[in-house]
Amino acid sequence: MLDLGKVNEHVTVTRPRPAVQAPSTVQPATPTRIKVGGDVQPVQLISKTPPIYPADLEQQGVEGVVLIRAVISNQGVPLSPHVLNTDVDQRFIQAALDSIRQWRYQPAMLNGEPVETATTITVEFRLEK
Repeated sequence: MLDLGKVNEHVTVTRPRPAVQAPSTVQPATPTRIKVGGDVQPVQLISKTPPIYPADLEQQGVEGVVLIRAVISNQGVPLSPHVLNTDVDQRFIQAALDSIRQWRYQPAMLNGEPVETATTITVEFRLEK
């Protein structure tokens, strides 16, 4: 899966320092170039059903935030949404998942072909002051 968007990576490989050796007479291989990139168009949300605030939680003045990770399919449908934070009321989680399952996207395109894209969705349930 290619994550088309913000990508941050940092790799540190450590090993013990080798003893000093005499220079090698073997010539290193000539590096070859490979083409990376292409025509990339990001995923776009085109249809969004808003979550419904659970009435009993609203009446009790309860607020919460649900973090969801999903994959946007190459047809623009959210696949396998799962909740990243479990310390929130289950009714908020259910309302968020019910909503997100109805969302539709224009899928990300790579060189003219639709591709799956990972996404994180934050659903905030807040009461106005």
